[in-house]
Amino acid sequence: MLRSLDYIIFWFLAKQIFFNFSIISLLLCLIVFGNQFFLVLSESLNSGLYSSELLPLMFLKLLRDMPFIIGFGFTLAIIYSLNNLYKSSEAVIIFSGGISEIKLYRLLFPLISLIFIIIFILSVFIVPQIKLEITELKKNAESRPEYIFLREKTFQNFQEEGLTFFSSTIEDIKGNEKQILNDVFIYFKIEDKLITAPKGQKIIINNDFNIELWDGYIYENISTNDNNIKVTKFENYKSNLSKNFESSKALFSSDSKNILNLIKSGGKKDFAELQYRIGISISLLVISLGAIFFSKTNPRAKRNFALGYGVISYLVYYNLLLIGKTTIEEGEGSFLSHVIRLVINSTFPHLFFIILIIFIYLYRNKQPI
Repeated sequence: MLRSLDYIIFWFLAKQIFFNFSIISLLLCLIVFGNQFFLVLSESLNSGLYSSELLPLMFLKLLRDMPFIIGFGFTLAIIYSLNNLYKSSEAVIIFSGGISEIKLYRLLFPLISLIFIIIFILSVFIVPQIKLEITELKKNAESRPEYIFLREKTFQNFQEEGLTFFSSTIEDIKGNEKQILNDVFIYFKIEDKLITAPKGQKIIINNDFNIELWDGYIYENISTNDNNIKVTKFENYKSNLSKNFESSKALFSSDSKNILNLIKSGGKKDFAELQYRIGISISLLVISLGAIFFSKTNPRAKRNFALGYGVISYLVYYNLLLIGKTTIEEGEGSFLSHVIRLVINSTFPHLFFIILIIFIYLYRNKQPI
């Protein structure tokens, strides 16, 4: 009978928590995505990103933050769901039936374990690959020649003023990497050569920038004082302006390495990254128990700070993990001091919140601390 009652309570709470978790996580995703929308747009003005790369980069950054979003959303969902039950006095009935906060945690542990596994897989295996893709995307954008992005009715100087470009109008072709150019003017300073054409096109394939002009003229030796200017008429002229361009490869930093490479490397930054990834997952197990305690409130109370406590606690927990990671990375000294620093900084955030939860438990049950 007791197992049947526990089963009923579990499904009753699990449905409410999961429903609220879905709504809160969706709102957090919209907030994060909206923030990334403005950040990526601002970044694209100086980084050389194509318009077709903006949306994928926003989604990659959203996926990168999913462990934080899921953990934060689940913590708030527990607090919000149980807090509503306290307000309606349903939680009072549940706890009056001999179910304590610790037992409630055990009842909800299957759901907590599921979220723990999802966060663990994301933070340890998926997010590093996403970070690598983000880095590669940014590196490719930064290494693109600046003359890939042309402006109409403007004389633009590129290659340290070795190339000057002008076009009266530039027309994009939908679904194509080409652009139609009108009234084109290109001056190569080193070669002392000027090219003009009434019409042309710009073609970009894999960062390779080609330009094709029709029915124009080539003027050579135009800066000389004599009359030795050579004029050549052409029907079709093609030039590759990216001959000396090589795209750079993304740096293989610690936060983009897979877990096997982190373990094999043995460097300070790699150990710091490893404990940080695992720490994010472990934090869910601890903060979920804290959320059960934070949700408790008096149904007759006018003010309710349960969600506020949850927000502050999760942010403090998350920042303690970041501080621990930074401390391990920047620590100096012998091997033994490094090991001690690793153990302290990797366990302190979890121990701190476990002690805090024990303190709350003893205080509420009026037991000596």
